[in-house]
Amino acid sequence: MMHTKVNQFSCMVIILEGSGYYSINGQKYAYEKNCLFLLHPESMQFFEAAEKTKIFVIVYGLLNDVPLNRTKAGRSNYKDIIINVNAVFASSHINQGVPIKDVIDRDSVHQIMLQIIKEMQARSTSYKLIVECSIILMINILVRYFLKIPTIMPEAEKSEMEMVVDYIEQYIDEKEKLNIEQIAKNTGIQEAIITRNFPTYTGYSLKSYIIKYQTDLFKSRLLNLEVKSRNR
Repeated sequence: MMHTKVNQFSCMVIILEGSGYYSINGQKYAYEKNCLFLLHPESMQFFEAAEKTKIFVIVYGLLNDVPLNRTKAGRSNYKDIIINVNAVFASSHINQGVPIKDVIDRDSVHQIMLQIIKEMQARSTSYKLIVECSIILMINILVRYFLKIPTIMPEAEKSEMEMVVDYIEQYIDEKEKLNIEQIAKNTGIQEAIITRNFPTYTGYSLKSYIIKYQTDLFKSRLLNLEVKSRNR
């Protein structure tokens, strides 16, 4: 049986049971129990189930809607989670359909899913808080797992990111040239491609890389000044 859908949010999909094929934007992946998939907004997807399939979906897009009355500590926790999830979704080349091999992580994720389902069905006292905390824990486990999966970047895209790195290093002292609009304009690489591929290539977001390079450069220059002053 085949089920086709256009995805509207970023999602994490966990295969609870069944087997078959999962197509994402024309790329076909075999799936089985415990496999994980990451879906970008507007991606075309369809299941071709060989066996009855059950899935559990975490809709990431909804995590951005943090309630305004949340405590400062709570907002900080959400911010950290969103940063981590963004790091995963920024990579378009992460391996899809890889099963959760760590037994403890796998069992933990399944127990958390059962807890979420139970709380949503019972809706007893404090169920919203329990569901929220459970989702946070599950996302952290899955994000940590995905960040360990090696990524594969085509040579052409590596070359583009090398151009971006070279540009940043050349204009590191000219702040007005280091926003993404100027970088895209002067390198001829689309903003969306930079945002998507730069974290995969460098391990940092564009902003974090610039700050790190500025800091390292400042330390290097300071060290050179100290050496010169000692040699006088």
